[in-house]
Amino acid sequence: MVNQSLKNKKIIISAGASGIGLATAKVCLSRGATVYLCDIDSKSLAKLNKHPLKNKRLFFISMRCIKRISSFRFF
Repeated sequence: MVNQSLKNKKIIISAGASGIGLATAKVCLSRGATVYLCDIDSKSLAKLNKHPLKNKRLFFISMRCIKRISSFRFF
């Protein structure tokens, strides 16, 4: 497997608070990407609040409070 750099890339992961989504986020972070984790499970997202890269290269978006998204600007 090639260890490809993701530096200067922005990755959006839905269902990213646990399981495969969280594992994917960790790999992307380790390769230099900026990661946006989206999830409806606010409690699981809150558990990640102490991550050292929070608000630097790791951002959380709780989808629980968003009923309808017509245009959401990440960048």
